[in-house]
Amino acid sequence: MVIKKRGYFVLAALLLFALFPMVGASETECGNSIVEQGELCDSNEIECDADFGYLGEKICNSDCSSFSVCKAVEFCSDSEVNGAEECDDGNLRDGDGCSTECRIEDMSCVEAKEAGLLKASIRGNKATFTNNAFLDYDVGFASYKMFDNFIDNQELFSGLEAEVPANGGVEIEVDLPNCQYQIDAFCGAILEDLNGNRYGNRLLAARIAGGPDFCTLDPECGDNEVNGDEVCDGNVEECIIDSYKGFKECNSSCSAFEQCVSEAECGDGIVNGPEECDLGLENGDECTNECTLAAGEECGNGLIEEDEQCDDSNYESGDGCFECQIEDGWDCLGEPSECSEICGDGLIVGDEVCDGDENLCLIDEYWGIEQCNDECTAFEQCEAIESCGDGIVNGGEECDDGNNVNGDLCSLTCEIEEEVTCYQDSDCGVDGYVGEEVCLADDVSRVYETHTCENPGTSESECSVSGEEIVIEECAFSCSDGSCTQDPGIPLFVTIKNPIAGNHTSQTLLVNVSSNGDLIRYNINGGDNVEYAGPAFVNFPLGESVIVAVGFRGSESVSDSVTIFIGEQKNETDNRTGGGGGGGGGLTILGSLKTSGETRFSDHDYAKDLRTSTGGQVNETLFLQTQKGPISTIILDEPDTSDYQAEKRQSLIEELGQKGLLVLSLLGFMVLLAVLLLIILLFRR
Repeated sequence: MVIKKRGYFVLAALLLFALFPMVGASETECGNSIVEQGELCDSNEIECDADFGYLGEKICNSDCSSFSVCKAVEFCSDSEVNGAEECDDGNLRDGDGCSTECRIEDMSCVEAKEAGLLKASIRGNKATFTNNAFLDYDVGFASYKMFDNFIDNQELFSGLEAEVPANGGVEIEVDLPNCQYQIDAFCGAILEDLNGNRYGNRLLAARIAGGPDFCTLDPECGDNEVNGDEVCDGNVEECIIDSYKGFKECNSSCSAFEQCVSEAECGDGIVNGPEECDLGLENGDECTNECTLAAGEECGNGLIEEDEQCDDSNYESGDGCFECQIEDGWDCLGEPSECSEICGDGLIVGDEVCDGDENLCLIDEYWGIEQCNDECTAFEQCEAIESCGDGIVNGGEECDDGNNVNGDLCSLTCEIEEEVTCYQDSDCGVDGYVGEEVCLADDVSRVYETHTCENPGTSESECSVSGEEIVIEECAFSCSDGSCTQDPGIPLFVTIKNPIAGNHTSQTLLVNVSSNGDLIRYNINGGDNVEYAGPAFVNFPLGESVIVAVGFRGSESVSDSVTIFIGEQKNETDNRTGGGGGGGGGLTILGSLKTSGETRFSDHDYAKDLRTSTGGQVNETLFLQTQKGPISTIILDEPDTSDYQAEKRQSLIEELGQKGLLVLSLLGFMVLLAVLLLIILLFRR
């Protein structure tokens, strides 16, 4: 019994071993996204390290045997700092803080400003600094009291320095005086003294505000500056006493000058005051002890004598002639001399207010220059040297973007404006026709596009576009492919169906079209229209073919009289077949064509007779005629010939053979399964 069981085991094992390849074996399939035996990968990718520290990707190849080379999925200019990059600003340009190799560029604060990376705006007592560079910069914000129109006279009132971080911003606030002031935002440290240049190229933004009056200094007697209610402060004033020039000193309270005193006197060797001469200790002969000239020449007598350049009959200076000599900046003529100021020599004398010079001035809160007029009597009108649109925030500006247009967040008056999409319809686009001409019903049309600015000039403004299809040409007959067409008449359609090309000796049929028109055009299967010139042999492929014909006389359609003849010429005339009579020229009519529906030609007897009459060659002849009407269809059916039967038998044998193999395979599997079950039952006994 043990031996039997062992035999059963061996037999079962052999059967299972034989069945295992049939049941369990399966082929590996590359492309099913499952990594199977023999595959390294399947439709997947893995991360890898690309050049320059970038993250890369390897993709499984088409036969699942290996991965592609590592390809970077990160790169310089992708706006993400990765790999060995120090920066990434989304572009490949130098000079914007981040180089083409994504390395931080060494730029100074002024260079960052000139590159447009560092900006500042001032609103009230607050400055906002924006830094789009990749380095930190030291910046400052300061207010200065204005006492007049001269920058050098300004005094620092309040200031604060800070650091604006890379790709960041900072806000700084300072105190403001209650009088006119200048406020500056700049690179670097605060200046106590503006030195007449207002920070130069360090300046990021500036404005003049406050007022309307200039600031005043608090008076402090003894500081040598006249301020407030002070009449004087450490200064002296010229005066005349006994016809001699003297001076008055300021008193200790700065409220008035002391009494006029003079150190000049006759005999001090200096001609001054009313003296005609003064030889000091040598007075007596030529110059008397009263400092008057002895008899002879006399300066002050109104006569120009010997070495005198002028004589205005007085001894005062500052009137053009002093001690009978012409003073600088004057021109003297006549006796007694009359002197006048020389305008244009650069010296301010006499009643001149100015002479060839210029002053800084303010006009509409902008710095300007006023020029001396041609008479030296006054300054001309102040002309601004700053303006809205010069690219520098100054005066009372809130912003200055270097232009004078609205809609770019800084208005034409240099005021910060809310973002505006459009001010007028033309900002949104140009109205007009767009696209190609198409057919709308039986006419030619085109879309006309209109652009509209909604809520113009406001932050709620937006652009909208609408299109309307407009007829641009009315067609007399119809429209096709965007163009007007003429009336083609009603074409004649004939359909040829040839389901099995191999069952006919020829697929070439004779096509003959007739009409009482001067011109006939036809096409086959929607091909090019052919101008009919005479009968032609046409090859009809397997499947369905359509012939369309139209006749014309001039521009008029005459399709009513179009007739299509389709036939195949025989080797010899055979009129024995039925179908409504014979046709000349070796053509045989096989049947009459219905005005609608289908006409089949599958007369097996005819095929046999034809084969006999043509020496066994099946040569079908077809001659059909139809008039205008519903679509007519001709079906060429396969003839019942011995060759055809042989083909059908061979096809059937092949089909049965395939099915038989399948059935035998299934039966074999079932027998093996039954044997396996029998062995199991025997073993259990």
